[in-house]
Amino acid sequence: QVKPRFIFLLLTAVWFSDGTGPIECCFQVCKNPVDIREIASFHMTDPLCPTSAAVLITKTAKHLCADPEEQWVKTIINFLEKKRVENQEC
Repeated sequence: QVKPRFIFLLLTAVWFSDGTGPIECCFQVCKNPVDIREIASFHMTDPLCPTSAAVLITKTAKHLCADPEEQWVKTIINFLEKKRVENQEC
């Protein structure tokens, strides 16, 4: 039996038809660290969401919710922000 390399909890999305609420919110977060090489980008959930979370987007376009206070998440965010700054043109 092959064991999965990572266990992912899927992002729970909330869509409001009247446009007054957040587009996506996280209701559960990944507890297990994710390989930084698998993450292409990230964004934070909307402040109107009940829980603040970082949405990590993998290179295969999966959206993963993570606690932005966890050290492994901070490491990924710092890495991606540094990479973004280095790639900006003046």
